[in-house]
Amino acid sequence: QVESMLFAQANTLDMIFGHLARKAAFSEYLNQFQAHLSLALKTQAQCRATLEALAGIKNPRGG
Repeated sequence: QVESMLFAQANTLDMIFGHLARKAAFSEYLNQFQAHLSLALKTQAQCRATLEALAGIKNPRGG
């Protein structure tokens, strides 16, 4: 159940990233571009962290 939740979260974050990146690309003003791109990159970083957590559950390190 945790795995499916993390997978859904990663997918959602990836969709949000794509949406914000497109909004940034089509922004008319610099401040809009910066705001959208900043949020997009934060969302991308959270997606990466979620996928790392999922990988950690799927492939635990021995130790």
